[in-house]
Amino acid sequence: MVVSDFGALVPALLAHRFDAIAAGLYITPTRCKLVAFSDPDLKLSDAAIVREGKPEHIDSYAAMVANRQIIVGAGRGNSTAANAKAAGGPDDRLLLFPDVHSAVAALQVGRVQVVVYSSPLIATLMTDPKIRGVSRVSHFKGLVGSDGKIKFGYSAVAFRKEDLDLLDFYNARSKEMKKDGTVAGAMTKYGFGGHERSSSLTAKDVCDGRE
Repeated sequence: MVVSDFGALVPALLAHRFDAIAAGLYITPTRCKLVAFSDPDLKLSDAAIVREGKPEHIDSYAAMVANRQIIVGAGRGNSTAANAKAAGGPDDRLLLFPDVHSAVAALQVGRVQVVVYSSPLIATLMTDPKIRGVSRVSHFKGLVGSDGKIKFGYSAVAFRKEDLDLLDFYNARSKEMKKDGTVAGAMTKYGFGGHERSSSLTAKDVCDGRE
């Protein structure tokens, strides 16, 4: 296993530092041009944390944009950073961090007023006994599409486009494990709900915008 900053994952994969990215990478149109994704593992929403006792009435990206006192923290290269910008968040109120622990530390000391990541990552953070003084924003609304509905993301394992044999092997084994209940059991064990399962979508469906 190779440890890498989130924003460096795709370049490192293409440079052959490792053979797959298994770090909850969202499928996006830009990334679809660079790498070959497996079929989605999870359907994900965005989530937010704030300092305990300082909710700031933040329940959406729109609320963050409207309040000029709010500085938002997110991961460099992370989809939630892109979603915050897509919602109208200005660059001078968006701080990007190389990893989630740096972002949480900035929140704890007041450099940012809110941190946004995917819901599974936020859920994991909230179970970490070492992380104190922060709380999850209840009923956080993620990026809203032109149809007025909250947009979801889909994560998958990424491979180099020339490694299609490895991709096909992964997809085939993943389908077997979904069918025999292994995936459902693992999701339940680690706190994922049924709404976070990716159903029958393929990577091509998501890359082509057919969600």
